This record gives sequence, structure tokens and C-alpha cells, in this order.
Amino acid sequence: METPFKKYMLTQIHKIKIDKWNEGVKIQDDPGVEFIKEWIQKHGADFKKLWNKSCCKDCIHCNDCGYKVVEKCKDFS
Repeated sequence: METPFKKYMLTQIHKIKIDKWNEGVKIQDDPGVEFIKEWIQKHGADFKKLWNKSCCKDCIHCNDCGYKVVEKCKDFS
């Protein structure tokens, strides 16, 4: 079983990877490690706030869609 912190970190990493991939498609190149550093600086605190309000942290489906950090979800269980 994952600890709450590990679940949070894995979900945040998933979100960063998705955003990095989207940026790579946009610029047609790998944005590199610098993108990750900037993402953490720009979005890390907001992601944590959203995570703390979300139902994702308590959901068994979090590994699939938790990066959306929503307060209510039809697939919550």
C-alpha cells in the first residue's frame, strides 16, 4: 500500500510528465529538465493545494486520473 505522501508525489510526477509531453509537442522538441524545474516553481504549490482539496488522494483510481485533482468525481471509489 502506498503512503499518502508517495501517492501525492507519484501523482504530481504523472502530471508533470503530461505537461512536459504537451509542451514538447507544442515546441516540437524535448523541453528538458529545465521544464520540470520551472513547473515545480510555477505550479507545485497550486498542485498541492488542489491535491489537499481533491477526492483523488482517497480514491483507488488515483494512479489513472488523479493528476486532474478534482474535488468530485463520478469514478471515485
